[in-house]
Amino acid sequence: MAESVSSQDSRPIILARASDFVNPYSSTAFTVAQASLSDSPKRALITKFMTAMLEANNYLSDVKAMQCSVGAISSQLNVSSPVASLEYAAVIDAVTGEISPL
Repeated sequence: MAESVSSQDSRPIILARASDFVNPYSSTAFTVAQASLSDSPKRALITKFMTAMLEANNYLSDVKAMQCSVGAISSQLNVSSPVASLEYAAVIDAVTGEISPL
């Protein structure tokens, strides 16, 4: 039996998820102001940050590092290994995950 929603019900009616339309086009993207690239100390920090993000991306993509990654997620988020494994799977998902295919 379908649940009816009264006109006084304040719950939103969800027609679709944004991720159904945004993915797979969304991704992790970084933008930098041109002025920051012209500033040598800022440029150095930006370079270090982008390098660290790429290295993290590569590490998460490496199936040989999966157990270490799951352990780190479990430890950092204070969650069980099964929950950390689910989060790892979400992170490396080719369509909706946070890493970029290389």
